[in-house]
Amino acid sequence: MNQGTRKYDALDVVSLFSRMKKKEWEIFLYRAYNNRNINKLIAYRYGFQAGLADAAKKNLSTPEIDLWVMKRVRDIEKIAQKVVRLRTPNPCDDPLYAKKDPLGYVHKAKFAKQQRDRELERFFQESSF
Repeated sequence: MNQGTRKYDALDVVSLFSRMKKKEWEIFLYRAYNNRNINKLIAYRYGFQAGLADAAKKNLSTPEIDLWVMKRVRDIEKIAQKVVRLRTPNPCDDPLYAKKDPLGYVHKAKFAKQQRDRELERFFQESSF
């Protein structure tokens, strides 16, 4: 396939579907979460989508593979949300902070929410195929 215009390499979803074990996938997600590696998650989400498109072009795609890839992409999205939550802490996560500084609490909570939303939006834009 022509991969000169792609941001990231496509993954071979057909071989991954047949070879990848659940435990291996969970270990990958765990490492990405612990390392807070959002770039790796971007590359894998993009790679899964590009790989599924390649499989469809070669007529290798089946409903089972499609569903499997969608589940893996959703797993990546969930971990990305958790990583963003770790990277940008929100005062809403600590309810005792509201009693100490009520006005600052609201301002900081809104700012943190905007930051999280921007980072998640960037994740989805960069990782879309």
